[in-house]
Amino acid sequence: MGFDYDNVLSYQYGVAGVIIDNKIVCIDSAGDPILACKFDEGYDCFSKRI
Repeated sequence: MGFDYDNVLSYQYGVAGVIIDNKIVCIDSAGDPILACKFDEGYDCFSKRI
């Protein structure tokens, strides 16, 4: 069993920011993408907003 992510940035409010192939994607607590894996930069959730 392994991880599909290169790195995990943060986890707040049920959302995690992860890096896959040098792109940032936000995933939910089940590991399903919330936003497309296409961003070069990302920030932590703030007040339940991505």
